[in-house]
Amino acid sequence: ARMENVIKGACLMTDTTADIQPLSVYWNLVPVESLRNTALEAARTMEAQRLDESKPHGKGSTDVGNVSWVVPTVYLTTYYDENGAHTEPYRDAGKSEQAKKAMLSGAGILCLTGLELMQNKTLLETVQEEHRAAVTKKERSL
Repeated sequence: ARMENVIKGACLMTDTTADIQPLSVYWNLVPVESLRNTALEAARTMEAQRLDESKPHGKGSTDVGNVSWVVPTVYLTTYYDENGAHTEPYRDAGKSEQAKKAMLSGAGILCLTGLELMQNKTLLETVQEEHRAAVTKKERSL
């Protein structure tokens, strides 16, 4: 908003106009620990391979960060190959049976997480409240 005001002020000073178009920017993920813990429990139930609980909120830039500011969101990655993402070998491995298993595992984890939220009203309310508080805290720090 401040930058838009600077641009508008410059336009007033120079008797010009500007077409302001927001850039596509990825926002940081809003962490919701209770939702993350629910997804981790679902991953354990699904016997997910390479479950890494040390990475609390994902890494790298992704549009899921933008979604997380609107609704409680969990960041989930299922691994199917040792090659780094955004490489040709990684792309090619995405057609493998291992990749299919990883995708189905991820879908199962998300389904179990959603089912738990639907069946446990207290947990759902906790997730929603934690999300509201986290968004408010992050907004204050902008």
